[in-house]
Amino acid sequence: MDPELIKLLERIRSHFGKPVRITSGYRCENHNRAVGGATYSQHRKGTAADFVVDGIEPETVWRWLNGLHIGGLGRYDNFTHIDVRGYRARW
Repeated sequence: MDPELIKLLERIRSHFGKPVRITSGYRCENHNRAVGGATYSQHRKGTAADFVVDGIEPETVWRWLNGLHIGGLGRYDNFTHIDVRGYRARW
């Protein structure tokens, strides 16, 4: 896992004061394909995590991160995706 990603996840944990549960981190090629991941997924590079913050809605997490995070940020019903790709990407 990329050290910048780990620092970012810790910042999220500190901000919300709640556990952060990673539901998907690094993925090998076979696992990435099996879960329908993008061919060039940031998960394959160890620069992405899908996660939930206990007791906090993913929408709330996404809104807070949207204002400060430069890399990739995805909003889903049950989790948030974050990556440290080095440029802004939103979905």
